[in-house]
Amino acid sequence: ADGDANQRKGIMVGEHPRVKSIWREETKSAGHGALDEDVILNWLEKRVGELRDEFHQAKCNIPDDSAQWLRLSAVVAVVGNAHEHHFHRSTVATWLLSRVPSQGVRRMAFCTRDGRLDMAAVECARVWSGWGPEAELHAVQDIQGLIDTAAVAGLHDVRVFGGFRFDGQDRKAAGQEWEEFGSFWLALPRIECVADTGDQHLSQFHLRLYLRPSDPVDLDVAVETVRTLRLSRHGTDLVDKPVRACGCRDLDSFNDYSGAMRRIADDLMRGIYDKIVLVRRREFDFSDPPDALRIALDLYNVLGGGFMFCLQVSDESSFVGCSPEQLFSLEGLQVCTEALAGTLRREEMGACDEEAKELLASPKNRIEHQIVVDQIVAELRALDISATLDGPKAVVLPHLIHLRTSISGAYHRNGHFSTVGRAYDLLRRLHPTPAVSGMPRTRTLKAIPNLEGFDRGFFAGPVGFFGATKTEFCVALRSGLVRQRSVVSYGGGGIVKASETKSEWDEAELKISSFSRVLLK
Repeated sequence: ADGDANQRKGIMVGEHPRVKSIWREETKSAGHGALDEDVILNWLEKRVGELRDEFHQAKCNIPDDSAQWLRLSAVVAVVGNAHEHHFHRSTVATWLLSRVPSQGVRRMAFCTRDGRLDMAAVECARVWSGWGPEAELHAVQDIQGLIDTAAVAGLHDVRVFGGFRFDGQDRKAAGQEWEEFGSFWLALPRIECVADTGDQHLSQFHLRLYLRPSDPVDLDVAVETVRTLRLSRHGTDLVDKPVRACGCRDLDSFNDYSGAMRRIADDLMRGIYDKIVLVRRREFDFSDPPDALRIALDLYNVLGGGFMFCLQVSDESSFVGCSPEQLFSLEGLQVCTEALAGTLRREEMGACDEEAKELLASPKNRIEHQIVVDQIVAELRALDISATLDGPKAVVLPHLIHLRTSISGAYHRNGHFSTVGRAYDLLRRLHPTPAVSGMPRTRTLKAIPNLEGFDRGFFAGPVGFFGATKTEFCVALRSGLVRQRSVVSYGGGGIVKASETKSEWDEAELKISSFSRVLLK
């Protein structure tokens, strides 16, 4: 099944004919230690300037099929008190927030739930974005070629970050507010900062600059990006300055929500679907454009960890969040995924053993959860992967308790397919799980836009990264769209026959309230 699916998509191992990348790396070292950040930034600016001068002096006429990628890298020592801010866990995004302004420069960040990857970036060396399955396939093929050729050159840690829409690839379904994102938005960072695995107190990180030395325009852009990072130092005042909204309002009324619930109850009784997820929104207003990266960091702090992300696609549009849910990770042949469905309010911040027992004993929540488990296991079985289950268990988060079943397995053979190709096939098979759409998938995906009356965009879509040795995506929950002087947050819950309108409205409120705690306190 794995081979057939990848052959159908045309994703094969080896260099794609449209990708002729040749990779090399230059490293600045201080022996066994790290270098001061200003020393590194001065070196980067000088080195890129030298490359630009070399290109112009040679007056090269390099053909398109010999384009190269160069990575300049060094280990940076963090000085001052960048690790002393009151975040759940120090991240390189904290450092970046103190250096780079929120306007005029694109910024990205992604931190995995286990902290094994902690990344922040300034600008993009390459962006893939567009609409429809053909554009998406071509993008994945290009990314595959880029990562495969880097791995051949010994660079196994080149990663492409980004995300996909919740509801697939149809541009007609997109709201204007999501237009800049396309049906997918993926990027190779221009300047990438990656912290050491599991470093709880940020003391050093890897700083990497990606560029094409045979492209004079790319060299000019790289020089300006490094110069911006070198000259911009906002200090700890900006890091510690909170983002505060002027006010907020619900974009979906309780009456409209109740009407949708009545229609869902009728559909459930008629057997049209077994479960469906209904989402609602809240908008926050600001007097000045809010800092998207700061919002992502504050969510990370308020929610006590998770998959933290910030995708800034332009000066006007960013997608931020901190999700508790993994879609999947693929490392070698090993697949890890999970079912996260079933929710109970956490009444107090202390011990919650009784509440956890109540959630585990809830028929409504167990049914909702089992629907998700069964669908994920079926999708893995179609790939000839025997799933091992661990759960359900109660997962305690600030203000909420979820049911989680961890699911793992492995491909039986390596085959003739790249890691990127296999990961993309897995992504398209697993997303959307019934935890964010419902069951059966086709019917609920068709019903959701009519019931909700708005475009989810990237909310509840896959956000993460492709890599040579590992790929990992989360489900973009506890997330929001940052545009100009507003932030729209989203929250919802799974509806089954036993659901009650008021309790489901309250559950969505609990999920949306993470933004309220960040932006209104």
